[in-house]
Amino acid sequence: MTQLNDLKVYGLQKINSLDFIKNVFQLYTSNKVIAFLDSNASSSVMALNISKTIIPDEQYGWYKIAQPPIESDAPAQIVFTSGTEGKPKAILLSHKALSDVVLRLNSIMEVDETIKEYIGVPVTYSFGLGRCRAVCAAGGAFYIPENGFNPTEISRMLNNDEINAISSVPTLWRMILMNPDVIGESGKKVKWIEIGSQYMSKMEKEQMKNLFPNAKIIQHYGLTEASRSTFLDISSVSGAKLESVGKAYGDIEIDINNEGRIKIRGPNTAMGFLKDNEIQTLLDKDSWLLTSDNGHIEDDYLYYDGRSDDIINFGGIKINPDLLQSAIENTLQIENNIAICKISDDLRGEGIFIAVDINSPLELADVKNAAHKELDNIGIKASSSLVISYVDEIPRTTTGKLQRKDLAKKLIKPIDPSPTNVGHKNNVISIYKKIFPRETVSNNSNFKELGGDSLNYVQLTMMLEKHLGHLPHQWDSMPIKKLEATKIKERQHFANVEIASFLRALAILFVVGTHSGVEVLGGGTLLLVFLVGYNFSRFKSKSIIEGDIWLSLWGYLRPIFIPYYLLAAAYLYWNKSFEIDVLLMYANLLEAKITVVFPFWFVQVLVQCLLIIALIFSVNASRSALKISPWAFSFTILIVLIIVRILYPFFWDTSPLNDLVPLRFMAIIWLGWCFYYADSPYKKGLLVLCSTIFAFIDTGLRTETLWLIVGSICLAYVPYIKTPHYIKNMIHILASATFYIFVFNGIFIYLILEVLKIDSSLLAFLVGLSSSLLIWWVVQYTRLAGKIDLLLSS
Repeated sequence: MTQLNDLKVYGLQKINSLDFIKNVFQLYTSNKVIAFLDSNASSSVMALNISKTIIPDEQYGWYKIAQPPIESDAPAQIVFTSGTEGKPKAILLSHKALSDVVLRLNSIMEVDETIKEYIGVPVTYSFGLGRCRAVCAAGGAFYIPENGFNPTEISRMLNNDEINAISSVPTLWRMILMNPDVIGESGKKVKWIEIGSQYMSKMEKEQMKNLFPNAKIIQHYGLTEASRSTFLDISSVSGAKLESVGKAYGDIEIDINNEGRIKIRGPNTAMGFLKDNEIQTLLDKDSWLLTSDNGHIEDDYLYYDGRSDDIINFGGIKINPDLLQSAIENTLQIENNIAICKISDDLRGEGIFIAVDINSPLELADVKNAAHKELDNIGIKASSSLVISYVDEIPRTTTGKLQRKDLAKKLIKPIDPSPTNVGHKNNVISIYKKIFPRETVSNNSNFKELGGDSLNYVQLTMMLEKHLGHLPHQWDSMPIKKLEATKIKERQHFANVEIASFLRALAILFVVGTHSGVEVLGGGTLLLVFLVGYNFSRFKSKSIIEGDIWLSLWGYLRPIFIPYYLLAAAYLYWNKSFEIDVLLMYANLLEAKITVVFPFWFVQVLVQCLLIIALIFSVNASRSALKISPWAFSFTILIVLIIVRILYPFFWDTSPLNDLVPLRFMAIIWLGWCFYYADSPYKKGLLVLCSTIFAFIDTGLRTETLWLIVGSICLAYVPYIKTPHYIKNMIHILASATFYIFVFNGIFIYLILEVLKIDSSLLAFLVGLSSSLLIWWVVQYTRLAGKIDLLLSS
């Protein structure tokens, strides 16, 4: 075995700068072995024969130098990686291993000397440094940003044709995917992208392809001991393979052992690790490197199934929980009072859970400060992915070994800096939990993120109004803890009613009036359809963009199906008939079944329109267009649907069906959809103009379509109206019960006017409205709703 004393090692302080890279290349070409140094490696560095330690200057910007790979078997660098024994492990890599990575990487990415890359990760990490080697081997140039990954800077540089390649880890790419407009059309200028070794979903990879349609997008899987062992060509594969981490190329081999762990063999593997003054091999007798990662292989593609050890993969940065725990304990001057393990985290893949023994004298705030200090030392900002909580007991074996899997299960309550929530059972978070019993609700949750819809929006509005004494503007996007902080001591005499709720309540009152025989303004049915489109866009477009089209549709249709099928069953039983067109909701396409008792057509047309919308968004291109430019996409579809409304009567005479078909109503529902994205006076004015034009096209400006114009004007320019509290509560109840009132009111109106022969439109109106509200209340506030919901979900 090679002795450590045989190696002449130069220490290089890890600083993300151009000078760091200059020193790396100079040491490579002079056959010096580099040890990359940071605070975590101090104990292991002492065992090395460090000839000299270099501290690079802080330099940022562009760098261009031709640096061909060095293909010798000589040692090149020592990298300290997280070990499983409580201290870092020193990994020795050869020039051959580094050059193999560069040659395979540049081959699959098809890079050339024109590459101008924005390196969005620190070049002190294996991924970033590998990008520098690859770009310089191709004869290109790379850019190191002074303040780290910055989507705005990337957009500016793309617009100015300064860059044509980007590299970063999935955590940072998600910042762009959440705000694709930052890149927009400039994404077409990107030619090359490499994504770091961290889980990224199939949907996210598809979003990357849509945002960067001309780029060669490569994601790799690897580790310090065997860098970039597989490559996934995201830009050329599709379907289930996008969930994989790619396949091996060149001389690399991938296999799975009997325990499901990934093993790697090839020229990219490390020479060994440094221990006891010797270089010890990492490979078995057959030259396989056994990793601590689980996986499986299908059709030569490797699927990563998670880590088998306790190392925390924090957005691609590996954290040893033992080392972090030791550092925090040293800061707090305590021992065995805390324990650290990994937990699931949506943004970074894995987050950090710090458990504090409830019997210790420690305060959570002190632990939090110490944790942030130690994480800052290694360049990690963890506020959103760090959870600190008391536990009744830290689980250990009889020999005192920490049981991290059991510890993760003990996560009970994260630290909450909001004092308003301490000791209060009747607070905002408890209200949210009542409305969203199936969701995980925290003080950082908001209504939109929890997937609220138009019905529980109205319910929550009433409950929050009662608790807070008012309702802040745009409360649905505010975190729960911020909402709680807005509570006022005295209840105001007047309250704001959102215009959409007011219009729903007003429209349904006029619908009931029309059914009762009071012909006032022709009813508000078209306005209700219009508002369905607005609410569907408002509450479901986010999940639609994420690909949950049919789940979103089901969540919206389920409360509509409940009253429809309750009444359909009663109707068919009463008539002793079995009408498949009623049950499958297409009777409106066969004949005009218009009755006050059972409004077949309204529910059927509504369901058909929503199904058409779902089909539109089943196409990936539609979801991508909505995500990249929601207004332009939505308005374009509106114009198309208005043209369809003009033209379809020339090919299909629907007058025998009273024109109660989706080709007519799609434009109305989509008009409402567009209003959610109308964020400027120009766009709002344009939609009001479109609604006016449509009204003339549809009926020649009769009272039916006049509701659309009024509704458009109100939605565009009157966000709220002020009413006394008791009036507001009535409006919210009517808005919540709209579908039940529409479906059931006709039964009771028919009973008064036709069965009992009472010639009183006012009585029919009152009985129809109140009885429908009673049915809604019974379904909502008894166990019936839960049973029906369970039945429909099963």
